[in-house]
Amino acid sequence: VISGKELDLLGDEEFKKASKRFDREAKALKKITEKSNTPEHNADITPTYYAEGLLPNGKKFIVMEKINGVTLEQLMLQSDRKPLTTNVVLNVGALAATSFAMFHKQGYVHRDIKLSNIMLRTDGRVKLLDVGMHRATDEESDEQLTGSGAALGTLTTMSPEQLEDAQNADEKSDVWSMGCVLFE
Repeated sequence: VISGKELDLLGDEEFKKASKRFDREAKALKKITEKSNTPEHNADITPTYYAEGLLPNGKKFIVMEKINGVTLEQLMLQSDRKPLTTNVVLNVGALAATSFAMFHKQGYVHRDIKLSNIMLRTDGRVKLLDVGMHRATDEESDEQLTGSGAALGTLTTMSPEQLEDAQNADEKSDVWSMGCVLFE
């Protein structure tokens, strides 16, 4: 079963930046899938990448694995925003931390960790979603997409250094953001 994501290419300068981020997301998903060798080895990082391209209507697309499960945001809504039990928070937190450690080991910083970007699969595993704002740790700079001093991510879970300058966000920023998610 597959899922897709698309982006309309028509638009102003912000759309051009979004398009470049979309391309980077496809490249990262593809690289993680290739490094993992098989979808089973990618089970705890990101959706498995299958293809990308351009539709006749001018929209870019990425085809990836369809994941059965709920995001942490959906899980919170199902509980009417009541706090989850300590055991659930600890278990999901440990799974998510393992996924982020593997993501970092692949050479990426997520930069947009929030409840809606962590999915708990029906088999109990965790997948990281929406890696379009990631930064590859081996890149000198992503200034063409993220201006110096620009904040990038979700304000409620953003680390102080990322808020000051998204280019400075590193693995420690993701750890801060994961702590904010667990607190939520």
